[in-house]
Amino acid sequence: MVNGIGEKQIPYRRFPTWRIKLLKACPIKSLNKIGERLEKYDVTSDEVNCDYLISACWLMRFDTYKKLGDLDEKIFYSPEDVEYCMRARANGYEIVHLPKAQIIHFYQRISKKKLISKANITHFFGIHYVLKKYKKFLKEYYKGEKN
Repeated sequence: MVNGIGEKQIPYRRFPTWRIKLLKACPIKSLNKIGERLEKYDVTSDEVNCDYLISACWLMRFDTYKKLGDLDEKIFYSPEDVEYCMRARANGYEIVHLPKAQIIHFYQRISKKKLISKANITHFFGIHYVLKKYKKFLKEYYKGEKN
């Protein structure tokens, strides 16, 4: 993904945790950078098997979509992409980023503009909903990652 002036955007991330979200929201730059570092992957391969992809551009088989269903309508603004990828992972699918495929993604990053805003409050409730919904899955997922 690149923005309108050709700057690369990183569309793949690790699943969020409260620790990551709080560090990223922190106005202290050094703590903010720790949060950003925790959610990123240090990879440069042709394919990146990741936790989730930003939903600006996804491709999947139709039978996969039929099995997983639509986006969760209880999530209005972000993190619908996180929830969908958790659902896919919980159903045994892999999430893979293919950097050779490119799109132009014009984004606003409204949650970055102001710490306390309607967008951030909505995002907070969305994250809370997702982390609660997938608590058991995430516990097993991270336990498996440590082995």
